[in-house]
Amino acid sequence: MPVEWALYTHETRMVLLGTAAGGSSYIKAFQFVSSGLVALPPFTAGAAASALALMGPAAAGAAALVAGSPAAAAAVATPPARVSADSLRLLKVYGRVYCAHINRRSLKLELYRFYTDTVVLQHTYELFSPHVDLAVIDSVIVVHCGTDAIAAAPLSDVAMLFDVVAPTLQPIANPLPLRPLRHGLPPEVGPAEADLPAGGPERPEGGDGGGCGGGDLRRRLEYLAPNVVLDRGTQTVYRLVLNLPAVAESCSDPAVLVGFLQRRRGPVLPLPPPLGWPGAPPQPPQEQQQPKALLMAVVRNALQERMPMPTVRAIFEDLCAGYAAALDRELALLAAAAPLPPAGIGSPAAVASGAAGGPSAAPPAPPPLPPTSVPMPQYITADELAQELFRWLHDEEVVDALYLQAALWEYMSAAFAAGIPLPQYLQELSVEILLQQSQEGQVLQLLYGQADYVAPVVAVGRLPAAPNAPSRPQEAGAAGPSSSAGSAVASVGAGPDGAERTSPSGAPLWRSPLLALDALGRAALAARYEPVATPTGGAAATAASNGGARGPGNGDAGAYVEALLAAGDVLRAARVMRRYRVSRPSVKEFLAAVGATGDEVALAAVYRTFQGELLASYPKYDLAVRKLLVRGPTTATAIPTA
Repeated sequence: MPVEWALYTHETRMVLLGTAAGGSSYIKAFQFVSSGLVALPPFTAGAAASALALMGPAAAGAAALVAGSPAAAAAVATPPARVSADSLRLLKVYGRVYCAHINRRSLKLELYRFYTDTVVLQHTYELFSPHVDLAVIDSVIVVHCGTDAIAAAPLSDVAMLFDVVAPTLQPIANPLPLRPLRHGLPPEVGPAEADLPAGGPERPEGGDGGGCGGGDLRRRLEYLAPNVVLDRGTQTVYRLVLNLPAVAESCSDPAVLVGFLQRRRGPVLPLPPPLGWPGAPPQPPQEQQQPKALLMAVVRNALQERMPMPTVRAIFEDLCAGYAAALDRELALLAAAAPLPPAGIGSPAAVASGAAGGPSAAPPAPPPLPPTSVPMPQYITADELAQELFRWLHDEEVVDALYLQAALWEYMSAAFAAGIPLPQYLQELSVEILLQQSQEGQVLQLLYGQADYVAPVVAVGRLPAAPNAPSRPQEAGAAGPSSSAGSAVASVGAGPDGAERTSPSGAPLWRSPLLALDALGRAALAARYEPVATPTGGAAATAASNGGARGPGNGDAGAYVEALLAAGDVLRAARVMRRYRVSRPSVKEFLAAVGATGDEVALAAVYRTFQGELLASYPKYDLAVRKLLVRGPTTATAIPTA
């Protein structure tokens, strides 16, 4: 088939070749890589053109689908349209390559993502005008829309921002104006007027394709990939930057805005003063266009406006995810920069374990970064959030105590779910807020059932003791429900001799098995970030004080695996083993313990998960079944210790 047009961009290292057959346009994509040229499968763009392609080669199945679906029949009945190069753009967003199709017939922006073996229509956005053009600024797709009134106001273009990672198909903010800024202008001349040529706006000849003008109007601005604007009338080249404060003021969803700001790397070029001339007063440091400062301001405004708790929880989950991703990056950098130990020389713990007769194992490497994760350059640490948000809310009395208590617990819950160690100030603040509302009983419930949230050492000194409080633990235990709050705290988990009652495994007896397993899971998550974020009163410190098993290659993650396997949750234990690279217990010991349960399905799942590490011992699954599977009505087993 003859090639009608070609499209290439240096950012994507990809070329698109447009061919036509039977009235439909087919697009062939080729990408230049270091090893050569990669040919991607051909595809079509547009709903009418891709309707038959999505049905596949089976004619009978396609006919049945058309007969049973009015929408498919209407799509097939629509006459196919040729796709021109003016309606296609090659975009690179978050390291992913997309082919953007500006469908002017249906007023939609279609994003096709390239994979090695297929091309998938991944995102579809609504457009409000057929006269649009695209740009990419800091992985944000900017849709420039023009109107018929552009002749009277040639710089009245508006821009809509789309983020492919945001959990919404709507623009991130309201449509924002596009205005050039130029340095060195007098105060009485604005940048918009100064950029207009003396003879009026000149627009190069161009039809409807890709321009920001009306049907018979000439286009003045020409958008070049990825973020360059060429003004042929004034012989000027601009580079587009995001005005993040304007985006923050125009966004109505703070949860979406928080994730958007975390993914921004900041402006490439510093923005000029407000009036664009040297005599303008400089902006204070707090108003600089920094995403992190805007991020904290957005969170403050959300709590100051008393947003609903689901919105607050979504904000805190995004903040915790960004901080956890930053800690993961630091762990990966530490692992890459750590020098390898000489042959035959290990750590003191490994030497001690070898002298004791046990197998010496290197400590597990930090977990790898998820391959599909999107980088979040901007993040707020737990200490910054505690000092600049919660301390400010409490000291300035911005919100009432009840709302502050709910917001604080939502953040603590989100932080524990992400495995982020919490500063002790947040624990003290939570107890102080409860005591301000005379809720001593709720503090006791936290100490009894959720000691990972509030450590007993934080609450004992703050709870008031009654004047007639018993002086001995025996009298405090015999005082009954009518005893004071202070004496009750003194007797939490205490035996007749005043010592804490613990089980042989080291866990307090007042915890139910479900709460103990949940606490161990939180401790395993928190211990993962100990090399880069030392917990100051979080789950890991509490678990260590409660006797949690620690050791080289084992730690809280290893104890969590053993507890899950003892509880019969084999698949979850396998996920923890693989996610945190737990070395003690080893994979062979773990597989043997799973086989001892008698569950052949679980044994097959674990064998397939760790097949690469088990090939030396069990090259075939049948061999593992014959040697390890125990036939019989067994439920759970423990991992044998070395």
